[in-house]
Amino acid sequence: MVAPLSGAARTPPQTPNQAPRLRGRSSTAASSLWCSPPNRSVPAGPPLRPSGRRPDSANVLALKLAAQGSNAWTQPELARSLHISASEVNHGLQRLAACHLFNVRERRVIRASLLEFLVSGLRFVFPTELGFLGVGMPTAFSVGPLARKLRLGAEDSVVWTAKGKAGGVQGRVIEPLYWTVPLAAAEDPLLYEYLALADTLRVGRARERALARDELAKRLAS
Repeated sequence: MVAPLSGAARTPPQTPNQAPRLRGRSSTAASSLWCSPPNRSVPAGPPLRPSGRRPDSANVLALKLAAQGSNAWTQPELARSLHISASEVNHGLQRLAACHLFNVRERRVIRASLLEFLVSGLRFVFPTELGFLGVGMPTAFSVGPLARKLRLGAEDSVVWTAKGKAGGVQGRVIEPLYWTVPLAAAEDPLLYEYLALADTLRVGRARERALARDELAKRLAS
């Protein structure tokens, strides 16, 4: 992140396109991108990825808000539904606003920008690979609208490691966008579909990614 110019004693006046201040810190102070480590500490969570970065719940938060549509929400409600802390929600909203993915005044994700990020950036910023066979919760093209279109065999299944009733499917294991994703997806079918489409963009082949892109474009246009 570029350091502020020396002698800059005050924050510049807000412009119409600039997000207003969120609780705790300004969006300017939260302007680190996903490709850089967060500037503020958050509660201890999952271990670092092989790249040396910790998974970021802001991606899941953006998909949750997209799935919410025009329904009202509060930060504590989002925290409970995503199985993350309230401070992670607040920090995630700041990051989304800094990356021009969240309109603070209107309390909504910027759908066109979110689609562009998911399609063009997600698999590069948050890459994953198909791992060994395991038992877990189906994701990517193994569940939801793409599973109904592609009708792939069981040998092509992709899963998150998960326990309980939802975690009884065998497939190639991938790392979810955040460690609480299986818990949140099990409680919210619409969010589950968004997460599966996002995972298809991360691990799918060209045809599968194209179908995921089209499905997300249809959903985020509404």
